[in-house]
Amino acid sequence: MLENKDFTDLLGIPFDEIKCWELVQEVYRRNHVSLPNYDEIPCIGEKYKYTGFAPVKEPSEGDICVYDLLGHGVDHAAVYLGNNMIIHATVPNGVCIERFSRYRPRLKGVYRYYGNTRH
Repeated sequence: MLENKDFTDLLGIPFDEIKCWELVQEVYRRNHVSLPNYDEIPCIGEKYKYTGFAPVKEPSEGDICVYDLLGHGVDHAAVYLGNNMIIHATVPNGVCIERFSRYRPRLKGVYRYYGNTRH
């Protein structure tokens, strides 16, 4: 899915300059896709019907992974890059690439974006 895979210019940008969902949007924007706002991702409310997201069991390149890092529900998002790697933005590290398996215990869902299906 990811045509443009070069995100080196984003690495190290502090979290206060680019939050996790803004990073997800930027990764998709660089791949010619405009994503909806964070409050429209499918695991918040019952919005599967019109957001263009579909849940999948295992991630593939470009899929969006959502996490419960703080124990209070979904509070984090990342993009799966393939080969057990995700790109995400965290408070301590800013934008970084890390192993998917490190965060798997806190994974709440993996979603593939097929495009906006609103009529």
